[in-house]
Amino acid sequence: MKVHDIKKLVEDKLLHFFSPNEVQSLTHILLLHFAKLSRVESILQKDSELPQSIVEPILVAVDRLQNFEPIQYILGETDFYGLPFIVNNAVLIPRPETEELVDMVIKTCKNENRHLKIIDICTGSGCIAVSLAHFLPKSSVFAFDISVEALNVAKKNALKNNTEISFSQTDIFNLPNNFLSEYQFDIIVSNPPYVRNSEKKLMHNNVLLHEPQIALFVDDNEPLIFYKAIADFAILKLKSSGKIFLEINEFLGYDTKNLFQNIGFVNVELHNDINGKTRILTAQKF
Repeated sequence: MKVHDIKKLVEDKLLHFFSPNEVQSLTHILLLHFAKLSRVESILQKDSELPQSIVEPILVAVDRLQNFEPIQYILGETDFYGLPFIVNNAVLIPRPETEELVDMVIKTCKNENRHLKIIDICTGSGCIAVSLAHFLPKSSVFAFDISVEALNVAKKNALKNNTEISFSQTDIFNLPNNFLSEYQFDIIVSNPPYVRNSEKKLMHNNVLLHEPQIALFVDDNEPLIFYKAIADFAILKLKSSGKIFLEINEFLGYDTKNLFQNIGFVNVELHNDINGKTRILTAQKF
C-alpha cells in the first residue's frame, strides 16, 4: 500500500471519531512511529510503497483509536518535559499542567547550592520524579505509590532516563511507622488523585475507559483526602522552611489552600496554569 493510500484509509476510518485536525495529527503520529516518516517525508514520498509489516500495525492502531484508546498507550510511549517515558494503562498519561508543576520545582531549586532531598508522592509513571532527578542531578529523589504495576513502569522510566530514584510501594493512608525514618525532605511534590466522581461527566471517553481510575478519582464527600494525608506527612517529614508543590483540582483551589493554612503551613499560594486554571498549590513549612 502506498503512503498516500494508507493516509487516506486512516483518515476515513478516524473522521467519525475525531475532528479533522486531530485526525491529521494522529495520522502523522502513526506514520512517524511505524514508518519513520516525518510529516514532510510523508508528502514527498506519497507514492512510496509501505510493506505489510508496517501497514498492519498502523491498521491495528487505528482500530484501537476507534475504541478511544489514547495514542500514548497504543504507542507505549510519550514525551514529558523533553524526556521520553514509557506508559501503559497502569499509569496516567502525563499532562502539560504537570509539566508546569515540574518546571516550578526546577526553577525554585536550580540555584540551591546544597544537596536537596525530594520526595514524589503518588508517583505513577514516575514522570515527576524522573524529570526532577534528571534536571536537578545534585538532588536525592524518592518516590512512592500504592500501585505495584505503576511502580514497575516508573522504575523502567528511571532506567530509560539514566536517573537514580529510591522507589517504594507504600500507601499514603497507611504509612509504616519507620517509613523513611532516617530522612527529612526539602521538597515534597505530588500529583495525587483529585477528580471528584461527580466530575466524570466532564471527562472524555479516552480517559474514562482506559486510564487507571485509582489514579484519578476521589469520593465527593472527601475530595481533599489525599491533600490531608500529604499535609500530615509533611508535618512529620518536611524540614523547617521546606516547600510543598502540588497539582490540585481547579474547582477546589481555595478549599485546598484553607486546608494547608489551617494546619499551619505558611506562604500558601495558588497558581494558574497556562490556560488560566488554578492547578498548582505551593506552601512552606513553618
